Amino acid sequence: MERQLRGWLRYCVYFGIYVGVYEDTSATTISETGGDTNNKIALCATQRCHGQRPQWYRGQQNNKIFRQQRLYLWLLTLVLYTVYFLGLYTRSSYPGISWVAATILFTVHVLTMTLMMREAWCKQAQHDLFLQILEKIETALRLRLRHNVQSAQLLCDLRRLIVYLSVISALGFALFALTTMWLSYVDYFWFGFWLIIIIRVRVIQLIVYLCILRHFLRCLCAQLRLIVAYHTARGHTILDVDGVHLRSLKCLLAVKEIYELLHREFQLLNEFAGWSLFTSISSYLLDAICTLYWMLLSLDGFVRRRNYEIAGIFVLLPLALFLWYLMFLCDNCKQLGRTVAHLLSKLILMSAKNPSLRLHRLLLYQFSAQLQIQEIDVTAHNFFVLEMRFLIAICAVIVANLVILLQILKS
Repeated sequence: MERQLRGWLRYCVYFGIYVGVYEDTSATTISETGGDTNNKIALCATQRCHGQRPQWYRGQQNNKIFRQQRLYLWLLTLVLYTVYFLGLYTRSSYPGISWVAATILFTVHVLTMTLMMREAWCKQAQHDLFLQILEKIETALRLRLRHNVQSAQLLCDLRRLIVYLSVISALGFALFALTTMWLSYVDYFWFGFWLIIIIRVRVIQLIVYLCILRHFLRCLCAQLRLIVAYHTARGHTILDVDGVHLRSLKCLLAVKEIYELLHREFQLLNEFAGWSLFTSISSYLLDAICTLYWMLLSLDGFVRRRNYEIAGIFVLLPLALFLWYLMFLCDNCKQLGRTVAHLLSKLILMSAKNPSLRLHRLLLYQFSAQLQIQEIDVTAHNFFVLEMRFLIAICAVIVANLVILLQILKS
């Protein structure tokens, strides 16, 4: 899983949202060989015999690639800020509320891009640790819990999801560009085109991570259901299930430790992508508000936004889809965390009468206390919790404020 994700993340480097972590493999090799020069020479000779590059050479190559990525990040930031100030200079001759709204939206996109690139620059260690723990969780599910993770099917579904989201984004961009050029309402679209793409790719990246975490949480819940079903079944016999493994202490310890790793993954996601979630959701909501405002002005007969409802649809549909799916995944992960707590409570109740569970009551109580402290949720840098109730509340606030604004304008 980690290798496939790193292969896909190489393409994210071009958008400035990922910087590969340099691992000093040469230092590791020296420590492993005891710092002896003869051992270093022997190790390098062995690697050459097998057609491999020496560790110190690969370390130098990684360091070079890392410096190139950071230089590219600086150049990309410089180019985008140059385009930003150029856009402000060329579009400063259109005063009015509509121009102010478009300028604020353009500025928010630039700030969002800046924070995303800052995260790629400063939080690459947390990002790398996140990928490593994903590999640990997959290995623990497969070896310690003997669960079929179905990694091949998961990767196939992720590729299909990336293609679907990319096609929807590309169609939305293309149709919006054609309609706005036909209606002569471009505003800052071409100046902020690359900014919109960067934000969209970052959101797709986070959606992929949430899909993987949801899949692992589902696997953990499925294993806990098997444990509950085994202890509930009469005679403790279930076909095609290893009962000795399910009633063992090692199985419960593995479930507890995997849940702890999953909770750590959600913490790391908040650390290296919290500002991305906060700013991207904020820019999406502001974009939706401005688009709805301009569409309502067009329907109300505003001359400078005539027939804008045609172009606004191609903006609102992709935004609504991405926001809804992101909140849906976060809400699913939170519900799966509650499912783990519910299944554990069943085991605790059964431990009073079940002799095999009575031996593990201390572990069950410790796990229950851990679940109360380590709740699964996705937060945007602790500003708000991402869930469906939050999306519904934001939509209600947007509609109410737009109605008030239109009443003020009419009066």
